[in-house]
Amino acid sequence: MIFRSKCPTLSIPEDASIWNVVENHARTIGDRPAFVCGLTERTLTFAGLLRQAKQLCAGLAANGLEKGDVVILHSFNCLEYVVVFLALNRLGAICSPSSPLFNGQELADQIEIAEAVAIISHKNFAQVVVKAAGLRGIPLSIPLLSLVPSSSSKQTSSYVSASQLNVYSLGDADAPSGLQSIEDLIAKDLPFPDIPPIDTNQVVTLPFSSGTTGRPKGVELTARAMYASGAIPAYRESKAGCVLGMLPFFHIMMTMNFHVTLYLGKPMIVLPGFTPETFLRTVVKYRLDMI
Repeated sequence: MIFRSKCPTLSIPEDASIWNVVENHARTIGDRPAFVCGLTERTLTFAGLLRQAKQLCAGLAANGLEKGDVVILHSFNCLEYVVVFLALNRLGAICSPSSPLFNGQELADQIEIAEAVAIISHKNFAQVVVKAAGLRGIPLSIPLLSLVPSSSSKQTSSYVSASQLNVYSLGDADAPSGLQSIEDLIAKDLPFPDIPPIDTNQVVTLPFSSGTTGRPKGVELTARAMYASGAIPAYRESKAGCVLGMLPFFHIMMTMNFHVTLYLGKPMIVLPGFTPETFLRTVVKYRLDMI
């Protein structure tokens, strides 16, 4: 007996990417909220999301980041998280999310396994990044906090030499310890770089497994796969009005969930973590119908 889905057959176009979806939303529903901070009510519209992602893409490209370079994104949930994710996707770089609960050794392991050339870390976790650098034998260079190891297997990127790892701060512009902040790169508002369209069959994200039976392992996911992760669940979630983004964005389940809301053009209410009071207050305030 063959069991078939009650949902219609989903066709994924060869050139489909979540970036293209966001571009379309920016044109058609640009003033609608895409992400809202559940603590501060700060809002990022679809037009603002696209604009900031393009500005960040331009800033990172100007600093030499290239297609295929791996960048670790080390942060709890915040509005800027998705800006960074989309900017890296458009540039053709590979976003490798990491748990903000990692200690220095765990982050150092991911740096090594992913062969990362840069880290974008929330400023609250700067000291963990510094410790991870130390465990990898990477001395600090102030004021840019360019982390310089004695050797590296990465030789092809012009973004860093074979002996550099760059760190950016995510959060307020007052980046600690001399880190260059993502907000500063966005504020430069550089011209959008002359780069090819997204190759939908290229790897755009490298999430890591939990490491239950050993060290965590990276999982390569393409732009087309991430588009599908938003499009497929959208069939059953299309009636959702407001969605809660409380579980950690670095986990693949929540990465898929914010792709669903981006695909549908629905707002996601973002919380950095769980407390019973904040959770209940947010559910009531925003009348959430999908958690």
